[in-house]
Amino acid sequence: MRKIVEIHNHFQPAKDASNLLYTPADHGMTYRETRRYSFQYSGSDSALLDFVQSVLVDPVSEDLHDGPSPCFKDYIFHLDLMLKPSLLDLEKEYIRNYVRDQAYTDWTLDELSVAHRYYFFGKGDITPQRIARDMVNPVIHTWNIVYGTGTA
Repeated sequence: MRKIVEIHNHFQPAKDASNLLYTPADHGMTYRETRRYSFQYSGSDSALLDFVQSVLVDPVSEDLHDGPSPCFKDYIFHLDLMLKPSLLDLEKEYIRNYVRDQAYTDWTLDELSVAHRYYFFGKGDITPQRIARDMVNPVIHTWNIVYGTGTA
């Protein structure tokens, strides 16, 4: 089975998207960042969600969004940024080792992918192509841009 969850800090306000670029841009756009996990697993869905809630989510500052739909609405586009599969992803390895060491009986982890998702909001002169050019290192990253329902 496959389970996708997204975690975001509800105390973090949207930030100026110009801060992500090498050169200044119109300050009309903002962004919010989340962590997105895709689990391939066998076993209990509720046990996996319990693991995510107790291990990956800070109960004071973070919210869990369960499912493949984006956790924010009215964004112009979002960028998913992942390390290439051939590279060492420490976060992914630490999670896999933790799951193995805890020997969960209700579920087993088959595969895991971790992405950082950046949602862009508002109006400005920052295009998805410019974001990709300045944020993505094609040597180490895979990435995807998805357009949303917001207006630029």
